[in-house]
Amino acid sequence: MIIFNDCLSIDKGYKFEDFKLSTFYNNQKDNRFFVLDGVYKITGIDGKFRVGLWFNEGVIKQIQMCYIDDIIENEKVREKQHNLIISNIKKMDLKSTKIFNYWDKREGHSTIIINF
Repeated sequence: MIIFNDCLSIDKGYKFEDFKLSTFYNNQKDNRFFVLDGVYKITGIDGKFRVGLWFNEGVIKQIQMCYIDDIIENEKVREKQHNLIISNIKKMDLKSTKIFNYWDKREGHSTIIINF
């Protein structure tokens, strides 16, 4: 289970209906990707993150996270930091199908992807 700001817990099977009851809900729609407003702390991991969620047919399919910190000079540094973070996320025993660091060649940035 991954926990954002000590109050939003997401793991495989997390439902969009439950998300709608949270303080993070801001009229987002099911069956599409959206980015949450603000930056978030993740329990057990140092730093702050921008977070995106994708629900499909009412169930979580993907979490995308981008580490945000003043020490990040460029995207290659962020990519290395993401790899360290992924090692910690894998220790959380999520019920995910895949956790990886995606490098977007077109945009030139790194994103942590958690698929369910």
